[in-house]
Amino acid sequence: GYQLTEKSNQLLSAPIVTLTVRPNHPPTALHLSANTIAELSPENTVIGRFSAVDSDKQDWFVYGLLDDAGHYFQVVGDKLQTTVFALRWAEGADREITVRSVDATGGFIDQRFTIHVTPVVVKPTAIHLTRQTVVENSPTGTAVGRLVTESRKPGTYRYELLDDAQGRFQLKDDLLVVADGTRLDFEQQKSHTITVRVEDTSTHQTLTSPLTIE
Repeated sequence: GYQLTEKSNQLLSAPIVTLTVRPNHPPTALHLSANTIAELSPENTVIGRFSAVDSDKQDWFVYGLLDDAGHYFQVVGDKLQTTVFALRWAEGADREITVRSVDATGGFIDQRFTIHVTPVVVKPTAIHLTRQTVVENSPTGTAVGRLVTESRKPGTYRYELLDDAQGRFQLKDDLLVVADGTRLDFEQQKSHTITVRVEDTSTHQTLTSPLTIE
């Protein structure tokens, strides 16, 4: 190349700089490292990581959800995570999401993924009695209270009275009643302890717990 100087009107030669402009290529594929999550997993549990395929070297990517399957999933950086909404296998074993990956110049690719929710076996965590007091000398059959089971998953439960406080109480399904009111004497004994076992009828998981009746 040549350049004309202002003072000497001389032509000076200099090499011509050649710039090669390469067009941007959008991502061509999107991958998720894992797509299985156990139901009831805590918030922010990582399911897997996204990675994009792009022919442009040293490109970088941003990931986002176009469809989060009802707010059950979120993207943090390149990680797919759970949200505050608990996933339950009984409400759907497969959840569909749509993800967009955008490269540094705006090229993008959208792709759907199926997230598989796996069931977990959950044991009952506690047994409660709706009322734990009874009047002394109450007639046989007097209701004391109903048994209530705590669990991370709803279920159907069966109860068994393992210790009836020497025949003072009995169970009718989930209802604790007086079996022999003549043995409920406040002056002789102010409280009585019973032992109850609960079984989840679908998973057969059990829990045994003492309960005090006053």
